[in-house]
Amino acid sequence: MPTTIKDDHFNVLATFDGRKLIDPHFKTIATFDGKKLQDPHFKTLLTFDGKDIKNAKLQKIASFDGKTLKDNHFKAICTFDGSVLKDTRFKVLAKTDGHINIAVLAYLLKLLDLS
Repeated sequence: MPTTIKDDHFNVLATFDGRKLIDPHFKTIATFDGKKLQDPHFKTLLTFDGKDIKNAKLQKIASFDGKTLKDNHFKAICTFDGSVLKDTRFKVLAKTDGHINIAVLAYLLKLLDLS
């Protein structure tokens, strides 16, 4: 069953089936193979090795320690406990009802300008 990503007002932002990130209008936003996040034309957007999120040029843009997503200067961007993503002021940015990779979620929030 796909994971639904909702904002703090319970509006559906996207769904993620473990491979595809799909918008509410059923259009594919990106695909994720466990390491690479690619757009619908198979252009690499991000890579994730379990700790570091890197852009298409393999430059580190963020790191994740299991709870906190931090930028390159080790400044906290947001926290994610597996179901709720909060900004540094503890405002809920998104909620999930299942498993989703932090790199996929971070990309979605950046795309929607929520982070």
